[in-house]
Amino acid sequence: MPCKRSFFSPTLFKKNLTRFWPVWGLASLGGTMIPLWLLLGLVANRASVQINDHLAQDFVQMLYEVVAYAVPYVTIAYAILCAMLVWGYLMNARAVGLMHALPADRTCLFVTGTASGLAMMLIPYVITGALVSLVALCWGFMDFKAVCLTALAVILMTVTYFGIATFCAMITGNSFAVPVLYVLLNFLSIMVTALFSSLYTSFFLGVTESNYTISSWLCPPAKILQNFEAVRDFVGETYTSEGRVTVLHGWGTLFLYAGVGLALLGLSWLLYRLRHSESAGDVMVFRWLRPVFRYGVAFLSALTVGRLFYVMLWESVFQKGDWCDPVPMGFCLAAGGILGYYIASMLLEKSLRVFKGSLRGVGAVCAGVLVLTLWLGLDPFGLETRVPDAGEVESVRVSGYNIDMALYAGQYDEDIREVVDLHQAIVDDRAYIKDQENIYRAYGIPYDEESQTEWQYVGLTLRYTLKNGSELERVYNMYVTTDRAEDPNTFDGKLEALVSGDQALRARTVEIPRGTQLIELSVYNWVEQAEYVMAEDEWNGVLDAIKRDLAAGNIPRASLFGGTRQGKTYDLELHMRFQVRHPEDQRYSYRSVSVYPTMTETIQYLIETGYLDTEKLMDLQRDYLQDYTTATGDHEITEWGLLTQEELQALMEEYGALPPAD
Repeated sequence: MPCKRSFFSPTLFKKNLTRFWPVWGLASLGGTMIPLWLLLGLVANRASVQINDHLAQDFVQMLYEVVAYAVPYVTIAYAILCAMLVWGYLMNARAVGLMHALPADRTCLFVTGTASGLAMMLIPYVITGALVSLVALCWGFMDFKAVCLTALAVILMTVTYFGIATFCAMITGNSFAVPVLYVLLNFLSIMVTALFSSLYTSFFLGVTESNYTISSWLCPPAKILQNFEAVRDFVGETYTSEGRVTVLHGWGTLFLYAGVGLALLGLSWLLYRLRHSESAGDVMVFRWLRPVFRYGVAFLSALTVGRLFYVMLWESVFQKGDWCDPVPMGFCLAAGGILGYYIASMLLEKSLRVFKGSLRGVGAVCAGVLVLTLWLGLDPFGLETRVPDAGEVESVRVSGYNIDMALYAGQYDEDIREVVDLHQAIVDDRAYIKDQENIYRAYGIPYDEESQTEWQYVGLTLRYTLKNGSELERVYNMYVTTDRAEDPNTFDGKLEALVSGDQALRARTVEIPRGTQLIELSVYNWVEQAEYVMAEDEWNGVLDAIKRDLAAGNIPRASLFGGTRQGKTYDLELHMRFQVRHPEDQRYSYRSVSVYPTMTETIQYLIETGYLDTEKLMDLQRDYLQDYTTATGDHEITEWGLLTQEELQALMEEYGALPPAD
């Protein structure tokens, strides 16, 4: 008779389920708390609960939020547990010998084990989902489409994480190494990016940490949590609560990683067929993976333990300021890498006698650290010195102390060139900036009594969008001084010119950010502690009045040095609110425009529209004069009674408003 080959063993499948029933049984018991909570809530409120579309929408929202924000955390932890149970025999020499002596080939064992693991993962979800659906069906708000989509999402995440866990179990023969490899495989890209970013940002001025755009795709948990979400959306043009529905976004991400999980299951099957039974207990079961493990551990140890060595032995004792020293860092990284290399060798050899013949490997680790240290010290790729050409810039967002504006090519070309020129000046003076920061932090801020030099610690963020679609971000924290700010060739002078420039002034007052619209404008009187919302047909009038004040030079310009170069404002502000997304998303941006006594056009318009009258203006002027005389040391006038308009005018002429800063 022909021999029939079996790809699945029902007996072994049942044995796995019955043997490990406490695991999936307890998980199922925990899952029943959800339908029980739902049922108790419905029973307790049965008098007020009405079966309508709102209840059905709440049911759908509950399912989608659970599967988007709770199931990923549960599945990633539960998958490694199930994988360790079904593949645990591979970690024990006696157990693996017994299993491989059964009348079933390795393909049959692998398929059966995979089916057992997936079943143990899905049984708790099936029981929980069935009970929830039963409650919803009995109460009349069942949504079969939502249940099916929720089940599909659970299946895709189960395949993803069980595939990763199975692959980890196939490359190691040590039960303790399986969860470690599982965590590393899921989060290694994010960990390495964070460690490496932390290292080079301590050497390169202005360079920010990586945005994890690429590395996040190599981290399934992070990308699934980022992309797969339950979103409250609208049907058609119905922008009301009745028109809102909850939908799941990010299905492409789930299908992508489910495909990766299936691919890893296929690769695991091939590895299982090549795996030797005698490798049970080994950290790495394939010899070609041992160098990867050894040097991988050395690399991670250099970035973690080596960095810790630097912090304890050099940074806390000898380093001045925030910038690391390349040579001591290199020695510490090498020490951490060598330590990791020997630890990995001991794990692989299961012995402490790993020093003989290890000089070649240690030399390779030191060579890698030397290359890394040279890159940190010399910056051969110009990461720190990169400044885009003005012609390459599509847009740039400038934000920091007393400045926040967005500049777009074709509209603000001259301002973009000014920003690029400032950026280049900062790069050219990077050695001075680092030295000043180190000196100021170590010895305090020097102050010249004779010249009365003032200083300011300024943060500046430049976010470029280039015409090729790429982005560049630099964040600078610098000390600027008044004497250097008077020199237009220094970065202090260029930054002062940018902060006090026309475009910066327009951005702070009347310019509406691109992609937004003004939806509210109000007048806030701090003396009265009252806010008056302006009518929509008055918005253009007050904006035009501010523009006339801009043209007349009535608005004091900002400065790096705060109030020392600005006029004092009235206790009066114009509050603006801008809509930045969909009207129902409740996402807005805000701006406050302070009113100065010199802003005669704006004040006149507020008087004409009734938001200011003689009494309110007298209160504002009286409060202004009290603060002004206190600030200038003039104590002859500290209190006034109710002044007439003529008296106020005389006082304003005597003391006057501070003129706009040059």
